[in-house]
Amino acid sequence: MLRGYTEPMPHPCGTQSVIVGASCWLFAAAAAAVGSPWLGAWVVVSAVSFAADYVARDSWWAVLDRYVATAAAVAVVPTAPPALLCVAAAAAAASRLSASTRQWIVAHTLWHVAAAVVVAAAAPRRRALAGRRRGR
Repeated sequence: MLRGYTEPMPHPCGTQSVIVGASCWLFAAAAAAVGSPWLGAWVVVSAVSFAADYVARDSWWAVLDRYVATAAAVAVVPTAPPALLCVAAAAAAASRLSASTRQWIVAHTLWHVAAAVVVAAAAPRRRALAGRRRGR
């Protein structure tokens, strides 16, 4: 399991797909759509995901993507609706368990869509929490 954090390990059924590549940008699009104060961070997440999933599969970008995605998940979990987190986790698991290239393309795209919905849902809750901490 930890090997994926030290060396590229692309999914055996994964491939360079325009659909998957485009879906990488949904994180930044969701953050922009809801006015997330973390928009810059989500642009970085999207760019690294795009590099790992589309531009340079099986490269050091894949390792960096795992670190960036893990950090993003840790940051968003406290303010994300639990039901949406479950949907995103199920989509990520489906991507990992894909048995064919077609399944991987669909599941990995759905993982990006579900995670982007979590980003959009968490942003207003994060702003509200930050307002309470400042005493507003």
